[in-house]
Amino acid sequence: MEQLIKLFKEISSSWKNREPEWFVTMKEEAFARFVRRGFPTIREEAWRQTPLTALTKINFTLNGFSQKLPSPPEKDLFEFSSGARLAFVDGHFAPELCSFKNIPDNAVITNLSEAIENDPEFVRTKLSPQSEEENPFLALNEAFMEEGVFVYLPKGVEAECIHILSISTGTQENLMSHPRHLIILEGSNKLNLIESSIGMKSRPQFNNSNTEIFLGENAGLDHYKLQMESGEAYSFAATQVHQERSSCYRGHSIMLGGRLARLDHRSFLDGEGAECFLNGLFMGGNNQLLDHRIRVDHLKPHSKSDQIFKGILDGKSKGIFNGMVVVHQGAQYSDAHQQIKNLLLSEGAEACPEPQLKILNNDVKCSHGATVGELDKNSLFYLRSRGLSEEGAKSLLTYAFAGEVLDQCSWKPYREQVRKLVVQRLAQSEFLESEEV
Repeated sequence: MEQLIKLFKEISSSWKNREPEWFVTMKEEAFARFVRRGFPTIREEAWRQTPLTALTKINFTLNGFSQKLPSPPEKDLFEFSSGARLAFVDGHFAPELCSFKNIPDNAVITNLSEAIENDPEFVRTKLSPQSEEENPFLALNEAFMEEGVFVYLPKGVEAECIHILSISTGTQENLMSHPRHLIILEGSNKLNLIESSIGMKSRPQFNNSNTEIFLGENAGLDHYKLQMESGEAYSFAATQVHQERSSCYRGHSIMLGGRLARLDHRSFLDGEGAECFLNGLFMGGNNQLLDHRIRVDHLKPHSKSDQIFKGILDGKSKGIFNGMVVVHQGAQYSDAHQQIKNLLLSEGAEACPEPQLKILNNDVKCSHGATVGELDKNSLFYLRSRGLSEEGAKSLLTYAFAGEVLDQCSWKPYREQVRKLVVQRLAQSEFLESEEV
């Protein structure tokens, strides 16, 4: 904590000469909240299975920026469409990797610092202080935020695709970044939004992102998150979605990397007929710890939510899923379902699913469930009797297990790329190392 306090004092002195007073004040107040709160410990219910001792002992820094990538990542990792792409390298905006093609008239698609410079009052009305509650990393993100993406689509304006690309080069150890993304669809819009984070070298990194989304009436957003951090990275990603009447949010999460990775997602269905569909796949190996904490609040009548998450765990990895659906008193006729399934590929792997429902009125339709299991021996025997090797049969069954989640991704360029990554990951598994799917 002492190192973070010292670092904040050093960097905050430079903000006062180049940033609006309200922005500096917001960050100072956020850091004060974080210092009072401190890092969470395993004595807290929300963090009892996510030890942060190793993270808190590392003296992270904001210094260091490589103007050139040490080796360019594969092109197809970030060529998802002909739409806009905003790229960040080690937390810094990287114009050389950006693309601003096919931006609709009247739309604002830019980096956060430029948005504040061009229209500070408008950004101020949307960039609300974060309530950290159980997650103090939100306050830490707000305290150190300098860059991110700002997207504003006026009512009726549609955009094909926007890709947010974050690359950690690993050229220096112990770098941290705190991007803050703000996505606003005023109403009657449609958009595919891709967030991908890629680690290029396996060195300790601390990436703590926060994406806040506002969906106006009849707005529709397909949101794809792809996390491919290095094996030594600490990755914390928060997403908050505020939905108005008849809006539809579809969230797709693929978590593959990180020494410790955590996704905190919260959706507020604050309009009648709002819909939220969440699906995710996480694949862990070695000693990875992959943590999901999902909460969906049904606040208005006739709202609907559906969740399907699947985990594939190998080695001594651990997968945690804590999902909470809250149907409030004023949310009659809500429809909510939650399902988490885990596949263990080794004796040392561990899964901890905790689906929960909190229903405060009677006129609802809700269900939840969780399973933890191994590959079905009868299915393995059947495939081997048809000529497949043991490794090939395991590969096929494991890929089939993941397929349900991948099929939910409607954006074809993303879906096909993720399929390739899943196949590559399966090939690296301790069980699945000799044959392709």
